[in-house]
Amino acid sequence: MFLNSLKAEWTKLSTTKGLWWNLVCYFVLVLGFLALNIYAYNDAQKNLVSEGLPKMPADTGMVGEMVAQGGGLILIIVAILAVTTEYGHKYAAMTFQAVPNRLGVALAKLLLMAVIAVVLSLIAIGLGVLGYRVFSGAEATANFNFSNDAFTRMLWVVPLYTVLLVLLAQAVAWIVRNSAGSIVIMLVWYMVLEIMVIPMLPKVGEKIHPYGPLSNLGAFFRDKDLTGTPWDTTGSLFYFLAWAVGLFVVGMVLLRRRDA
Repeated sequence: MFLNSLKAEWTKLSTTKGLWWNLVCYFVLVLGFLALNIYAYNDAQKNLVSEGLPKMPADTGMVGEMVAQGGGLILIIVAILAVTTEYGHKYAAMTFQAVPNRLGVALAKLLLMAVIAVVLSLIAIGLGVLGYRVFSGAEATANFNFSNDAFTRMLWVVPLYTVLLVLLAQAVAWIVRNSAGSIVIMLVWYMVLEIMVIPMLPKVGEKIHPYGPLSNLGAFFRDKDLTGTPWDTTGSLFYFLAWAVGLFVVGMVLLRRRDA
């Protein structure tokens, strides 16, 4: 039954133009960020050479940053639309009549988007590495190998980061059940709230900022401890998970209790 739900969700998602337009936006945004990063790297190398200094290998972390941050924006939108489109077009009731197990439908949507997020992230990383090699030379990618712990970590932490964003986005989507509302909430939260608004709050901003779930996800992603919290980066991961899973559970409770 679950496998059938998974196939059905893929059919619904893959037959909408929205998915493919968002995939185009994903690669335009990610490759655009990577191109700018490669340009800045090449410019910096020219300055080093002009000063008689040796060239520096490209930073593997920057590739992961461009893929995770740029691609994360689009994956948030796609993850939300995978949930809310059915409500917007009034055919959620038909889905739940065909599959009475609503939790199974929700988990199928989540698993499908998690797989998409992982695949897209790995493809984008591969294109980033290839871009550095083609436009900056083999010397630039000296650190892009499995003997480099930073490169190896990037290969799994970027896909994991995007999967966790998908989990949070779909949790919000199940609670709100509206495309525009869910997207606004997530994008403001992702791009503005914890980065700009909370730190600027008088007196309490600096104290509560380290406890923002996305701030903790970012700390885990960059492997940098947050100042002001009693936990390390692993603790930051579990703190974010507590938020994301907690909101997803709330969404599942509402899913079971609400009319389709």
